[in-house]
Amino acid sequence: MGPQRSYTIRTKRKAIAKAEVVGERAASKQLEIPRRTLRDWMDAKERIIGFEGAQTSKTTKG
Repeated sequence: MGPQRSYTIRTKRKAIAKAEVVGERAASKQLEIPRRTLRDWMDAKERIIGFEGAQTSKTTKG
C-alpha cells in the first residue's frame, strides 16, 4: 500500500463531475485516484458540493 494522500475540495468536486460524465472507473483511472476513494466521494457528494469553506481545504469538517 502506498502513502496516504489527501485531496482538496476543489479536486474532489472535479473528480465527482468527471465521474458523472465518464463513469467512476474511467474517472479514477484518468485522475489516478483510487476507485474506492472516488466512490466514497460520490456517496458524500451533497456534502462536498455544498461545502462553502475554502476550496483548498482538505475536509468538509463534519
